[in-house]
Amino acid sequence: MIDPVYPKASIIVVNHNGAKYLSDCFSSLMDLDYPGHLIEYILVDNGSTDRSVRYMESKFPDVRILKNAHNRGFAEANNQAAKAANGEILAFLNNDMKVHPLWLKTLIHKFMESSEDLVCVSSKILNYEGNKIDFIGGGFTPFGISFQIDFGKKAGEIDNETENYERELLFGCGGSMAIKKNVFMGCGGFDEDFFAYLEDVDLGWRLRLMGYRILYVPESIAFHKHRGTGKKIPPHQLEFMFERNRFFTIIKNTEDVYLPYFLSMVCISNINRTFLSSMNNIEEFYFFPFTQERPSSNIQGSGQITPSLGRKLNVMFKKGDFGILWRWFIRKLNRLTGYTGYKLVPQRTLSCSAAFNSIIPELSSLILKRREIQSRRKISDRQIFPLFLMDQYRKQVIAKDSVFFIERIVEFEKEIMKENRIRFPE
Repeated sequence: MIDPVYPKASIIVVNHNGAKYLSDCFSSLMDLDYPGHLIEYILVDNGSTDRSVRYMESKFPDVRILKNAHNRGFAEANNQAAKAANGEILAFLNNDMKVHPLWLKTLIHKFMESSEDLVCVSSKILNYEGNKIDFIGGGFTPFGISFQIDFGKKAGEIDNETENYERELLFGCGGSMAIKKNVFMGCGGFDEDFFAYLEDVDLGWRLRLMGYRILYVPESIAFHKHRGTGKKIPPHQLEFMFERNRFFTIIKNTEDVYLPYFLSMVCISNINRTFLSSMNNIEEFYFFPFTQERPSSNIQGSGQITPSLGRKLNVMFKKGDFGILWRWFIRKLNRLTGYTGYKLVPQRTLSCSAAFNSIIPELSSLILKRREIQSRRKISDRQIFPLFLMDQYRKQVIAKDSVFFIERIVEFEKEIMKENRIRFPE
């Protein structure tokens, strides 16, 4: 039997003050079941001030290190390494991950046995202990919210077809995926204006509309310390990036016929999140004539979601978001000082407004990017929409506190689109 001829692969890891993760990450990469002479290891260090670079130079001398003077972000650093890489295949891996020995080989096998239009493959990602789901596929909503299917659920206890069978994806997870270098460079790579977060969703949608395929490969497994490095980012800055990048993704990639509807939905969703995170009562801003009865403050009437104290405490300990207590204090203080005409809000509340405002100076650049992307469109979004997995969103933990609000907007938009004879994606 003739051994297969494997292509050369460049494994790219971006690091910023993640020295404590590098031993596990690169030790697992050195144990890969793949011809050693066909692997190029690249670490991009984004201005680390810990011992990351010194550690890598002493412990893993075969790793090529690209040193940046400051943190250039996930997207730009990966593009930097991709340009410098010598491999036909680029394999991206987060620094807070370790991999199974067959991680790379199973991804590359899929390229070797598939048609040319398959350009990106994404692995199964479990938590570090290997007993919970991190990524087995993801979706996207018209509100600009991306989500990971069955995130946090116990591995082996969900639908076997969902977890263990390969299938088409809208996007591969940028933390553990492989892509053909010529295609990655040809489509512009990750959008560096994103800095971090949702750049993989943006890339995936872009590849899809250009007619390329992306596949989930469950035999390829990585293990992730969820937000091992991301947790160092202050919550209000993290929220800003997510919110801004939602707008970027929709403005750039949505087909002309759907853009007004998607854009209106993400705007309404932004406003709703701004107010709900402000710890204020929306009814205080309504004007009701003396003769009318004030409507009751229930979910169905106001569209406002008020999770129970028990749920808030549960979320607080799970996420380590002890700002929940501070926001509770703000709400109580606002009741006492309401007569002053001022309201206190958490920093995180202003993140949504700041993200919205940041779009304005970027509009010219976004329009140019949009023109370039849409000029390369070969596939209608109507054909891509099934991969958005919108029907799955309501089942995800991320959606629990916003289901009612989302359903109201979807129904409203369906009516508008029906009148304009545009079929809303199911």
